[in-house]
Amino acid sequence: MRRIKQNIYSLGYIVDTSTQRLQSDAPFYKKFYASSSRDGTGPIEDMNNVLNSISKDLKEYKELRQKYPVQESIKNTKNNAMPAQMPMDFEFSVKYGVGNKNILNTFEDTFTKDMVVDPPITINLALSQEEMKTIYDEMRRINILDYPTRFNPDRNIAEVPHPSYYLKIRFNGEVKEIYWKKGIASEVDEAIKLKELIDWYIRDEIIQSRLEYKKLPEPRGGYS
Repeated sequence: MRRIKQNIYSLGYIVDTSTQRLQSDAPFYKKFYASSSRDGTGPIEDMNNVLNSISKDLKEYKELRQKYPVQESIKNTKNNAMPAQMPMDFEFSVKYGVGNKNILNTFEDTFTKDMVVDPPITINLALSQEEMKTIYDEMRRINILDYPTRFNPDRNIAEVPHPSYYLKIRFNGEVKEIYWKKGIASEVDEAIKLKELIDWYIRDEIIQSRLEYKKLPEPRGGYS
């Protein structure tokens, strides 16, 4: 059910603008097709069928929008803050570890484990609504939208082996990405908060606590 409602919302942002324009331009298209048709009926009938189908879909969509209200978009949120209520289309993908080879992807409900010397293993791993809300609330708490796309914190401290992070977030039809390759061991507040989000909330508390993860084999090698 969560996935169905998310797909409806993603489609909604296109339907809202595209349908309004099609409805306003409909008389023009009917006139155009009528003038270019031999008998003046066939193309109009086809266009009417298309418009009737869109109207039916739009009616169903509006009913769902009323039942599941959409929060304001990222661009319209005050002070660049995420809405208090988790939007229905919220998803994220996070990559971590050496070479960003460990990947949790809620868009596809999968997790990929880095096996170091062997090919990575990908399994199905779907987060619950409660887990999604926990991650969303933590992202909102640390003001994730304030992070730059290329996050390079000050006070670089060398860390070997050198891990890196990548985070992609989607909500209300907008996408935010963060690339973090330098200063992983930085002690600035923003770095500590982002690392806690990924390493503790996402990796330790969710991924590694799942039975699906525990069944995976351990890598035969390591990084040095």
